[in-house]
Parts: sequence; structure tokens; C-alpha cells
Amino acid sequence: MREPRRKLTTFMLETAADLDLRRFVVRTLQRIAPNVPVSSLDAAVPLRNQVDLDSIDWLNFVHALEDGLGIEIPPSDYGVLSSVDALSTYLSKRRGARIARIEHHAAVGMHRVADGRTVTIRPIRPDDAERVAHFLDAASAESRYSRFHQWVTSPSATLVHFLTDIDLDRCQAFVCSAAADAAEAIVGEARCVATGKPGVCELGILIEDDWQHSGIAGLLMEAVIQAARQHGYRTMEGLVLAQNTPMLRFARALGFDLKRVPDDPRTVRIVLDLGAGRSASGRSP
Repeated sequence: MREPRRKLTTFMLETAADLDLRRFVVRTLQRIAPNVPVSSLDAAVPLRNQVDLDSIDWLNFVHALEDGLGIEIPPSDYGVLSSVDALSTYLSKRRGARIARIEHHAAVGMHRVADGRTVTIRPIRPDDAERVAHFLDAASAESRYSRFHQWVTSPSATLVHFLTDIDLDRCQAFVCSAAADAAEAIVGEARCVATGKPGVCELGILIEDDWQHSGIAGLLMEAVIQAARQHGYRTMEGLVLAQNTPMLRFARALGFDLKRVPDDPRTVRIVLDLGAGRSASGRSP
């Protein structure tokens, strides 16, 4: 099992997107092994024939490539990561596949809500950290409690990182953003996360108080439900506080079944069969 490792900085994420992949590979190698004479590397020759890297350095190099591009390289593919050229070709394909997965959601895009305001539904990104922190701060303590089932007095850096740095194999997360003072503000967030039970994902959703009852919850749910179906989930479930009557009504309107939680009268389990029922917009899936 892979050991936990420190994530690279946001600077590396931005650099990876802007640089040619060959340059990115070389600069990442130089970051891991500062003494490597990168100027004399032959891009077509296997790196291990040119550079003295032990097994730990090589794994750190591969992990740095993953973190810099926001992708995962399975150990079964390590054999093709030989030269700078081979690495660049491989990374280009992996990054392209990741972008396609993120963007392949019909509900993503701009929408006009009932009061005339325009919002955008899109996948969450690592660079949303500051916007998510402001979003959590703007939500009332009661709304945060309903979302996390505990009192969150101030959003910690750990919580913000958890919400924005997601594993796309296990989590599909979306935000609703709106223009605010010539900038972009997040006003809603929803996600589904694998539970470990085959075919089952767990729902989480939070809407900024001033945007509740605006219709954006339905837009976010449309995106999350579509994403869950596309990823092969058969059931979506979540825990809702029994006192959260508006959320329970909303869930029932979306087709969720409401079930009691044994030994915990304070919460209700909501369960949606993803192979039946209607979508969040009222259309058949």
C-alpha cells in the first residue's frame, strides 16, 4: 500500500498546466534530485540509464508527477515510464482522460434562476480553496451543522483541503458559483462519495443561506445524480437531521425514500434508487 505523502503546492499545479509536458517532467525530476544534470538528458533514452535514482527517489518522482498534474499513475504502468519522451506521451493521455471525466456532465454550465440571477454549475477545483473558505464562512452555523452534523465554528484549512482536493475515482463534487464584485463566489456545493458498499454513494449538499429556495439546490442535485449514474452507482444515500424539514421535503420531491435510523431518532436516512425515478429537474433520467 502506498505510504501517505505530502502534496505539492498549488504553484506546482499551476506550473504543470502552463508548461510543456517535457519541461514539466524535467523540472519535476530536478526538484526531486537537484544534482541531476538535466541539461544533458537525452529525451529518448531511458532515464535510469542516465540518472542515478534509487527506488525511493524514483517513487517520489512518480508521485510528484501525479500531484503536479492531479492524476493517478497505477503501479502497473510504471514500466512504460522510461524516458522523458515516453513520460510526456503517457502523461498527456492521462491528463486528457482526467479533463474529459471532469467535464462530461450534461448539467454543468450556466443557468438563470427564477429571480433572474445567473449562476454556473461546475466541478470543484483545487484552486477553489479560498472561495470555498469564504463560502463556508458565509453559511450560518445552523447550515454548517446540518451539512456536517457537528458545529463548525470556523472552516479549518484541513476541511477546505478535504473539500477541494478530491479523488475523482471516489468523489464527484460540484459547486454553484455566481458573480460577486467582478469576481466569482461559490454559493452552493454538492457531492457524492463512494461509501465502500458496492454501488452505493453518499450525498452531501450545502447552500448559502441567502441562496436557499432559489433553485440552485436542484441544479446541483441534477449534476450530482447524473455524475453518480455515469460512475455506475446504483444507490445514493445520505443522513439528514430529523429537524431539517426543508431538506427532507426536498429529498422526497427528488424521489428519495425516507428511512428511520435505528437507535438514532435525531437523523433520517434518505435513499435514492439511481436506476428509477425522476431527475432533480423533474425530467426522466
